[in-house]
Amino acid sequence: MKVLLNGGAGQLGHALQQQLPAGVELIATSRRGGSGLLALDLADAEACRAAVREHQPDWVLNAGAYTAVDKAESEPELAQAVNAGAPRAFAEALIESGGRLLQVSTDFVFNGQQGSPYRPAQARDPLGVYGASKAAGEEAVEELVQPSGQGIILRTSWVMGPVGRNFALTLYRLHQEKAEIGVVADQLGCPPAHSPWLLPVGALSVPGSTSPCSIGAMRVLRAGMTWLWPWASWDSSWGCWNVRLR
Repeated sequence: MKVLLNGGAGQLGHALQQQLPAGVELIATSRRGGSGLLALDLADAEACRAAVREHQPDWVLNAGAYTAVDKAESEPELAQAVNAGAPRAFAEALIESGGRLLQVSTDFVFNGQQGSPYRPAQARDPLGVYGASKAAGEEAVEELVQPSGQGIILRTSWVMGPVGRNFALTLYRLHQEKAEIGVVADQLGCPPAHSPWLLPVGALSVPGSTSPCSIGAMRVLRAGMTWLWPWASWDSSWGCWNVRLR
């Protein structure tokens, strides 16, 4: 089983490489390349199509994305190219090659005003550029490869781990720099580590998987949810840092 993994230098990509299922030939990419990584710019749609044509993967795991939510408002073209153009390009190439696409997405495709967990089949209603670009990527998968059973969407939220940029690492850094930290008190979600992802993502991409693409879209999260401020408060206590949250 050959797998083309995009976003190999990111949080999920790094975790997947650390716990690679047996029987998988992995080709990992990142924008700049590097040790064990091929260079692939997800903003370049033709490069994405060419990667599929060259490597002929059984699966493309698209864990790469433009994730600078606030900055996307001033870079809408780049966010759209990476988050919508790349999935569409992979899907177009996979139609020809016969491979499958697993598109990692986000809860930002919803407006966040529901106050309770969203179901996978609920209508998308993004509020900003980042969410709209990820929603467009989902739409490309649904349009091009889901009808033939070649595409699936996995959504998550609050991805955190030991590498990259995330709330947990930012909190840890700020603990070292400040005696008081401001944290928003009105954000509700599920703060997973990487481990909940590895089982479903791995199971979808190993020999013997049973028609996973018939699922369409799913959420992968830990059980339970929390507000961001109490979770940050717990993180502070657990870390035994002498810091005050406000």
